[in-house]
Amino acid sequence: MKNNRRIAILSFLLTALVSGCATPGENTTLQGFALSPGEVSIEVGDTFSFDILTKPSNAEIGDIYYALGSGEENFATLNEDGSLTALLPGSVHIYATSVNYETQSSFYSEALVNIVSSGSLIDVTNIDVNKQEQWSDVDIGENLHFEALAYPSNATIKDVEWVSSNENVGSIDEDGLFTALSHGTTSVYAIAKDGTKIRSESFDIYVRKGRDDVLVKQISVSGPTSLQVGSSAKMVANVLPAEASKKEVTWSSSNANVASIAQDGTVLALSEGTTNIIATATDGSNISSAPFTLNVVASGGLLITKITISGDTSVYTGEEVQYNATIYPMGANNKTLSWSSSNTNVATITNAGLLKALADGTTSIQAFATDGSGISSNILTVNVKTFSGGGGGESTYEGTYYNSTNLDTTGNTLLNNLRNLNKQKRRSTVGYDEMLINHGSSKSSAFYKTDYDPNNPNKLISFYSGKSVNSGLNREHVWPKSRGGNYVDNDIHMPRPTLESENGNRGNSFYVEGMNHSANGWDPAATNFGLESYRGDAARIIFYCVVADSRLSLVDKTNDQTKNNTMGKLSDLIKWHLAYPVQQREINRNDGAEDLQGNRNPFIDHPDLVCRIWGDYNSTTASLCRVA
Repeated sequence: MKNNRRIAILSFLLTALVSGCATPGENTTLQGFALSPGEVSIEVGDTFSFDILTKPSNAEIGDIYYALGSGEENFATLNEDGSLTALLPGSVHIYATSVNYETQSSFYSEALVNIVSSGSLIDVTNIDVNKQEQWSDVDIGENLHFEALAYPSNATIKDVEWVSSNENVGSIDEDGLFTALSHGTTSVYAIAKDGTKIRSESFDIYVRKGRDDVLVKQISVSGPTSLQVGSSAKMVANVLPAEASKKEVTWSSSNANVASIAQDGTVLALSEGTTNIIATATDGSNISSAPFTLNVVASGGLLITKITISGDTSVYTGEEVQYNATIYPMGANNKTLSWSSSNTNVATITNAGLLKALADGTTSIQAFATDGSGISSNILTVNVKTFSGGGGGESTYEGTYYNSTNLDTTGNTLLNNLRNLNKQKRRSTVGYDEMLINHGSSKSSAFYKTDYDPNNPNKLISFYSGKSVNSGLNREHVWPKSRGGNYVDNDIHMPRPTLESENGNRGNSFYVEGMNHSANGWDPAATNFGLESYRGDAARIIFYCVVADSRLSLVDKTNDQTKNNTMGKLSDLIKWHLAYPVQQREINRNDGAEDLQGNRNPFIDHPDLVCRIWGDYNSTTASLCRVA
């Protein structure tokens, strides 16, 4: 055994200070320590230093005092740096005591050193452990039995000492029996007792909470769907539920000749072809993602170098929101993107960037190039929550606007009360021509007060499609002009900015669920550009128009003569109002309209008024509103 085989350590003969590292906020109070290994064999002339293992592993250890066993000074010497030098064959004991004078506590450890003649030891050079992959995840109370093989086979001393890096999580005895004690992670390894300090590879063990542990239930993979040969990109594993105790995954590629993938998710495109990328949970749940198909194509063409996405980071359940992507360079050959949502239980998103909010929670959305460049966009974290106002529930408005009128009535009485209030509050109307100037390119357009994009106030949100634009817009009569909409088209509560290419789609049809530009009605969700949640917006605008002008009224049918100044279908409008709650965009619009005209849409502020006015119109509306 070679002399001066050293691991830097600890102490002076009688006094030495060892400092430990700790994570802020963690309990670093020493609960115990041990010399490692607890027994070791060295040759005459060798100098050896012990490792110190603390419990917990980051504990602050304080002063340590060392001593040899009584009468053993002839066999070994304790050096000034705390190491031991062997003098004669025999055995000596090393005693160590840690003292904390502040807490008046002390801990004790000892180790045995066997000293043999110089040149009599054949050193251990390697240790193998019989670890098994399924052992990486165990339950509290479970036992594992490790065995170690020391090499070479003719090594003089093959004994090992077993170590658990976190004995609070799991302990391991001298026979290699591991016992899982508490939730957390520890590493197990073996260390040679022949003085070489040769260690085996460490084996990470995750101890589950048992019944309280949260296992992975779903994994989805997001990343570029196409890469060019020689390029690389990062795949992302989206693990659900969010509170899963262990979210680490292992990665695999079904065709490693086409693309390889490292365990950090970095995929390298090697040759043309197709492969499936799969992520598998490591928490013992055996959950794997669906195969994510990756196409590797030949290099060539002008590739995308950057993608930037933008849009709302806070939306409400039931809402549909359009997200936009800016692609660089503008002349890139293939600008097609694929979009992903990390939590499809919370929200889904199409490859056109249209997000549909499904449930309370958080999801991350991202866009990926499909041109083989491997470029991905920035990540937007979207918070989805249920809007407290509801479609027909509590008030969304807490101001004094309604203090002068009686809202505790029903039917025509309530409708007339709202009409009188509207006349009192509406100081003037904006004017049809002032709502939109130069097709939306002019910031003097009044719509910039009511329909601005919260994420980009220099753009307007187009009605029905939700796109953020600042040109190519005109005004949509939510109440058609030919059906009496001309009575309210100067009132900014009624017209909305829409894309010119989409404005003519509706004509002057009634709103009827499931219909698309026909004599039988029109539904914004049934078109190729409509957002389903705008059903609620449209319904509340129609209800407002009846308050704004007494010449307008509602009927529960799919069509009517234009001269009657009617709109419908009333039961579908009520259904939409209840099913698609008031959105923040409507509240923003209502506030902007009040700034411009002085009046508000009462059905945005008090959704319950709809059923109190029209709930007893017929049996269908009564059923929808649950009117007795």
